[in-house]
Amino acid sequence: MPAIKKPLTAPKRARKSPVKKSAAKSTARRAPRPFRQWLYRRRRTLSQGVAVLGILAGLGWTGYWSMENDVPARTMTMLGQAVDDASHAAGLTVNEVVVVGRHRTSRKDISRALGVKRDDPILALDMTGALERLEALGWVDSADITRRLPGDVHVHLVERKPFALWQRNKHLVLIDRDGVAITDKKLGRFASLPTVVGRDAPTHVADLFDVLATEPELFSRVSAAVRIAGRRWDIRLANDIVIRLPEDGAAQGWRRLAVLQREHAILGRDLAAIDLRLEDRLIVRLGAKAAKLRRAPGNNT
Repeated sequence: MPAIKKPLTAPKRARKSPVKKSAAKSTARRAPRPFRQWLYRRRRTLSQGVAVLGILAGLGWTGYWSMENDVPARTMTMLGQAVDDASHAAGLTVNEVVVVGRHRTSRKDISRALGVKRDDPILALDMTGALERLEALGWVDSADITRRLPGDVHVHLVERKPFALWQRNKHLVLIDRDGVAITDKKLGRFASLPTVVGRDAPTHVADLFDVLATEPELFSRVSAAVRIAGRRWDIRLANDIVIRLPEDGAAQGWRRLAVLQREHAILGRDLAAIDLRLEDRLIVRLGAKAAKLRRAPGNNT
């Protein structure tokens, strides 16, 4: 009788350890930390970008719709509030204001000109109005404003440079080279600047100072310049001598004075004024002491 063979069966496969399988799944599930952080930032940026486009589209549609339908102010206020709420929800709020180029402009003045504070909707910033208010500040020559989403406002300033003190009706005002008034506050720190006097002095002082600067030693002695009848200048030196420059040829007259100083030390004498308006002669007026000595008996020369 033939032997009965056992039915053939497939060999059993060994089961993998549940612990190892769980660890493998856990490893596959977890991405490296730097990648996860990058992915999170990327998704956040994209979502904020979508939010910005949506809000801008809403603003554009709101403006168009309001003009077409003559929307009441109250309704516009409500729509504006809705846009602000959407900006807050998207994280598009002012976090930081960065100012570059500020040296003398007050921080408070800049803040008031911008008209925004932390956590305000950044898209609600009135860029045109803020720029106009910034450039209306005395110290500001020019300005530029940019929004860097999601929450930064960058301001770049070019400030005016102090040039002279303008005396107007016994009141001093600091001006720049173009004659633009900067401020009339805290002028003590600018006491070393020359003073100019005359209604139209600010618009002509730059040309005058260019002439005076050609003789640095003389220019260092200048304390004030007075505009006479809108035509010419009288220069007052630190020792109170008045130099009367001609209407035409002020540069030649100034060089002439420099030669007199180098060759004769004329500014060291007791003089009240030196008149350079005539090319062929020099007219001087004596100081008080020198005039008194000249009038004394026995001094007829």
